[in-house]
Order: sequence, then C-alpha cells, then structure tokens
Amino acid sequence: MGTRRKIALITTELENVYQQRVMKGMFSQCAKYGYDAAVFTTLVDTTHSMKENLKGELNIFNLVNFDLFDGIIITPDPLFAMDDGTFETAMLEMFREKCHSKVVALDVPFGDYEMVRTDDTGAFYEITKHIYEEHHKQKVYFLSGFKDYNISKQRLNGFLKYTAEQGIEVPEEHIFYGDYWYTSGERLAEDIYSGRVEMPDAVICASDHMAIGLANRLTEHGISVPDQVAVTGYDATQEAAFNDPYISSYEPKVSESAAMAVNRIRIAIEPEAECLDMVVNGGDVGLRIGESCGCAPNMTYWKKRIDDALLHQKTNWTTSDEKPIDVGMLLDSYMLERITGAPDYMACLDRIYSFMYLLHPYGDFWMCLKENWLDLDDVVTSGYPDRMRVLLHSQGTNDTGPARSVGFCDEVGPRSFDTKQMLPELWEEHEPSVFYFLPIHAEAVMYGYAVVRNSLLQKYIVGYLYRHWIRFVSNAISMTRIRNQLFELSMKDSATGLYNRRGMQEWLDGKRDVEGKVFFIMADMNGLKYINDKFGHADGDFGLLTIAEALKEAVGWNEIGARIGGDEFLLVGVGQYSIEDIRQKIAQIEKSVAEKSEHSGKEYEISASLGFAVGELGTDEDIDRLIETADADMYQNKRSRNKSRK
Repeated sequence: MGTRRKIALITTELENVYQQRVMKGMFSQCAKYGYDAAVFTTLVDTTHSMKENLKGELNIFNLVNFDLFDGIIITPDPLFAMDDGTFETAMLEMFREKCHSKVVALDVPFGDYEMVRTDDTGAFYEITKHIYEEHHKQKVYFLSGFKDYNISKQRLNGFLKYTAEQGIEVPEEHIFYGDYWYTSGERLAEDIYSGRVEMPDAVICASDHMAIGLANRLTEHGISVPDQVAVTGYDATQEAAFNDPYISSYEPKVSESAAMAVNRIRIAIEPEAECLDMVVNGGDVGLRIGESCGCAPNMTYWKKRIDDALLHQKTNWTTSDEKPIDVGMLLDSYMLERITGAPDYMACLDRIYSFMYLLHPYGDFWMCLKENWLDLDDVVTSGYPDRMRVLLHSQGTNDTGPARSVGFCDEVGPRSFDTKQMLPELWEEHEPSVFYFLPIHAEAVMYGYAVVRNSLLQKYIVGYLYRHWIRFVSNAISMTRIRNQLFELSMKDSATGLYNRRGMQEWLDGKRDVEGKVFFIMADMNGLKYINDKFGHADGDFGLLTIAEALKEAVGWNEIGARIGGDEFLLVGVGQYSIEDIRQKIAQIEKSVAEKSEHSGKEYEISASLGFAVGELGTDEDIDRLIETADADMYQNKRSRNKSRK
C-alpha cells in the first residue's frame, strides 16, 4: 500500500443531501491531513423497487479490498433504513470477515463498531425554542419518525428537553409517529382537517418531507400555513426550499460528524498525531428560516438552492467552471441515442469518450470492465473476476481548469490489472484526492465499474448527473454486447472463433483512418491431410484449433486473427510496425504452436508454415496483393521446411 493514508466511505445514492454533507465533511478533514478518500456507492438507494437492478448496484461493495484502507466510514442510516435486516446482516458479516481496519459508523449503530452521532437533540432544541420564543406558539405538536428508531428518539428528545426546561407540559397525544416521508405529514393533516385531531398552533416535524406533506395537505384543505398552523422540518433539503410555502428547516451538523469520524480514525492509526478542528465551510449550519413558521425567508439562501438545482437551458460558459453541467444538458446532448447506436465496440468507446465533457468538472475518469466484457455467455452477478481492464481513461478538469476543457484518452490500448488493486492509479503518486467507485451493470449482471478522481476540496461533489450518465453507459454496453454477438455470428469462423474473410475485410475497412501500415502474417497448418487420413478428422480439427489458439495469443492492440481457408490463417495488424516487430511476432506464434504440440499428448507433430507482407492500407486490390505476397512468402518457407525435413 502507498505511503499516503486512505479512508473509504461506504454509502449509497450520492445526490442525497445527507450523503453530500457526509462527503463534504470527510473530504475537508482528509485534505487537512493529506489523506486520500475512496467512496464506494450504489447509484440508487437501497430501497430501489427494481430488485435485479439493485443487486447489480450492491455488488460494488464486493469490490472493496479492506486490507488496503487505513479506515472505513459507513452510513448505516441511508444504507439500512428500510432494510428488513437481510442486507445489513450480510454487510456486517462481510465487515467482520474481511475488515481489520478502524471502522466508524455515522449516526446509527452498525454492529459493535464505534459510532459518531450528529447532534440531532441540540438541533431540535433550537427549533423548538424558535417556535415557542420567536412565534409564541402554545399548542405545539411533534411529528416524529419511526417510534423505536434511534434517530427518532434523539430528535424527539430535543423537543422534550426544551419543553421540560420551560415547564411546558406535553401531552402524549401531541406526539405523533411517521416514517419520515410525505405520506406521514399528509395523514396528520387529514386528521387535523377532519377533527380527529385538534387544530394545533404549530407542528415540528422530524423531516422536511413530512413537513412538506403536512403543509401542502393543510393548504389544500384551506388551512393557512403559517397563519393558522406553523410548520417546521429538518434537513434543509432542496424540496423544502422549493415548496410553497418555503419550509422552515434546519441544516444539521452532519459534515462535522463526518470530520469527527476521520479524526477517530486518525487517533487509531496515528495516535501521536494532532487532530485538527472539525469546522466545515465556516460552520455555516443551523436554522434555515423559511415561510412555513411565519418568518420572512432568507432569500439569498433560497435563491442559491434554486440555482444549484436549475436545469439551465443556455449556460454561460465564460463565468465560472465551478458549476457542474446539469441534467438538462445531459438530456439535450442526445448522448443515450449516440452511444447506444454505435455500430461496434470501438465506436461505442469512442462515443462514450466524446461525452466525457458532460461530467465536468472532474480530474480523471477510468472505465474498468471485466476482460471478456463482450462475451454474452460470461455472466457474473456476484463479485468481480480476478482481473479487470481499463477500457477508457480521460484526464479532465478540476476547479482550477478552464471551462469545458477535456483531456485525452490513453492511446496505448486496454490494460489489465489485478482486481485486488481496485485501480492501479490509486497507489501511484498523486495529490490527495477522492476516488469515487461507481457500478456499471445491467440489472444483476456485472460489467465493471467507473472511477472518478477529484480534488478533495473541489466544490462540486459527484451526484445526480453521474447516475444517469453511467446508466446511459451501461445501456450502451448492453447494446454493444448484443451487436458484438450478432457480428460474431456473421463475421467470425464458428469453429475457431477467429474472424472469417468477410469479418477481416470489415475490420480493415474500419481502420483506414489509423496511421501506419498494415501487415499480414499468413499461417498454413502443415500435414493436415496426413493427420486427417491417419488419425481422423477430429484430430485434424484439434490441430487447426491449436494453430488458432496460438494466433489468438499473439494478437495485440489493433490486431486480429482470421481463418480464410480450411488450414489457412492470417494475423493482421494496423499501426506503426517494423520488420523486426513482425519477425518477433512470427517467432512468438511458432514457439506457442511448438509448446502446445509438445504438451498435447498426440502421436503427431502440430506445426505451421508462416510468411508475411507489409504495406499501405490502400484499396481492396492492394490488400489482396499483400495477402498474395504473404501467401507466397509462407509457401517459400513451407518448401524450405520440407527440404530441410527430407
């Protein structure tokens, strides 16, 4: 493991306001210490209704190599809030079996690991104080969350602590329980409207969504908010800021809790090191005054929240590069249509790369897929294979780069790496960074994952747009896999899996804009008729497959193997090649065939005669002449071989 300390975050649905605050606090504190952060996350929440899709999302957690991290932070509340216990139990078993690093849970217990809790009690003390002292309300109800849920108890305790200190009696029937969602507020509003519950002066809600449901349903029934009933929420979500009336809420100190979790890990891994303060963004948290409590709203804050969420149809690129591209631009780009309509896998990768600008701003982007990602018969639904392959790498921008500046894709071709590394660049020299690991899949079928590297202090944190961008990529990969299978049925030799003559020609047609020359290595199996006559056609086929496998092993980037006749094969490449490069490739093929023959256990020798030609990738007639030249060279070598044997 590299010298820089690394802390992983296990979470879900990055665009959620709670997770955004967790990451802000974690990244801010990691930056102070020069640590790296790595985020492993699903792109949807763990209550997602499409269960097969959810399986594919949850598989990202099987990628985590716990041995390579100094500490782990986990967010049990969004991960397990609606779980029946199955997922949480499985995750806990995985941690106990594989994780030997320091683990800190945020806000909700996770097994017997250490927990850091956000001060919900203090927050609701302040909210309650505001309602009683600023608005002089008398009959105040509290709409809590799940009754036995730890977070619900903490929030209710803040309300009860203030009322107890002030000597205010709170009847039990003034406390209600819900599920933190809109429907809980709507049910209470119906009870108030119908008279089943007396009209209160105010209702303090344990979440913004319950407050929105309550306020909107009361308004629908002609009950004025806040004139007749004041309403407050909690979490300071965008939905609260956009609502009419704008919901008075509270931004909790989640970022500081996440920063504290980093400090707890620092104490465990560097006990002699200093722990720095945990104030994030100047400590700008607390009450967010809206209209629903009766106050005049903070319009500056409200406008900022709206601008952050707007789908800007006409963006001014000259103003600042700090603002990310929004989902509206993603939809208007026709990315989905372009990448899913790619005719082959190379075009698909090229088109995906052409839409990298939509992820602006970012530092680096890698797309890592399983090595045989095009094989429809290779289905992985749990875990990852031993090796992965980088199919695309883009160097992008960060907060200091020019707007819409996109870097370049690696030109050296795909490279494989040990999956246990997760990403080789994670262990190379770089500035302290955050690496986001995001799943790429189709329903439960794993294709691989994407990795995004950003500065720890970049203002924009990966969120909603990435979910849809990567979903589009997953759809394109699914379509490409199907197209590739159809292509192989028409363009490949069914016996060997190599290209047939038509497939080779199609491949060459697609390489006419590649700089360099084209080479052809002709291989002709020796003694096929003898083997067929003496040992049978099954052995003859075995010999052909041996030659084919040797060619496959020799195929490099921008190269293919083809079977153009009964016992005739070609290895074709386009690029910058010297004669010595080609002679080395011929030697590789000869050596591979000889080794396979020696270990085959057959009574006969398997061998091939080889010849080659190099030239310009010109017209079809030019290609035919080059193949004829390679064929002639091969037959000259075959004659020389036969004379030598005699």
